[in-house]
Amino acid sequence: MDQISIVIPTHRRIEALRRTIDSLAKQELDGLEAELIVVCSGSVVGHSERVSEAVAGHPLPARVLSRPEGGSAGARNAGVEAAASDLILFLNDDTPPASTDLVVGHARAHDEDTDPWRGVLGPVVWDPHLAITPVMDWMSRTGKMNDYAGLEAEGEGTPTLYAPGLSIHRSALVAVGGFDERFSRYGWAEYDLALRLFDRGFRIAFRPDLVVWHDHRYTLGDSLRRMESVGRAANLLNRVHAARDELATPRPAGAKGRAARLLAPAATYVPVPGWMPGRLRDQTYRTLHYAMLARGYAQPEIPAGNGMRGGIGDGKAPAPQR
Repeated sequence: MDQISIVIPTHRRIEALRRTIDSLAKQELDGLEAELIVVCSGSVVGHSERVSEAVAGHPLPARVLSRPEGGSAGARNAGVEAAASDLILFLNDDTPPASTDLVVGHARAHDEDTDPWRGVLGPVVWDPHLAITPVMDWMSRTGKMNDYAGLEAEGEGTPTLYAPGLSIHRSALVAVGGFDERFSRYGWAEYDLALRLFDRGFRIAFRPDLVVWHDHRYTLGDSLRRMESVGRAANLLNRVHAARDELATPRPAGAKGRAARLLAPAATYVPVPGWMPGRLRDQTYRTLHYAMLARGYAQPEIPAGNGMRGGIGDGKAPAPQR
């Protein structure tokens, strides 16, 4: 590939975004033409102006767009629609490249296999400058953030992908309609996209050398609030894909689900002291996170509607030629 478009959704995290943008300025492109598209999601007064200031003078051609609705899914769709290249690299505002050859590494990986129905995914790893909290350690060990171990074990045909660190052909995204903007909050938007892509024969190549840092510190409270959002999105995904026999999304129900929902109001107040034995601490984390997931799952339903909301193209574009 001789061109690549880097798409970054951002919402409020201007300092993290500046670090990611600065890291991209240090990329060694070896003749590769790259552009930077930063999309401001939501309606935060003055945010797009601060983002424009952050990218001013950047060595890569850079554009700043605004997408008030649709969350990060809508922002990514807007970036893809504006992209000049067919090859898209997604980053988050808090995921700077870990090396100076990340961008060209993605392009070269696509040169090795030019099938437009093949994506390349690198891991997101906690940024070395962060003080890793116990819950962050638990999230990475258990795959509660991103399950890369499962992806490696199950191979290219597994419908799993994560947007940060993913490079993918725009033509494949357009063919399936892009991200479904009903998944406007955190959780399952990428899995929904993966299901639609893999229905069309998509494959994902996991490249552990193409690392991006995750410049985001989580406390236990942060992680529990995130899990509540994951629960709400799981409810939506299970309804959107109700005709499928097997889904990776949870369905907290029965006595276990009811007990978890009863615990949820107290979950953010339960102390998990540092002296607690490791196995007991892990079990406590699992219980508290499941409680918040169950509460999110039982909240008033996000309307599933009659098909995708937003998206790119019409989802009916012909499949790229193999």
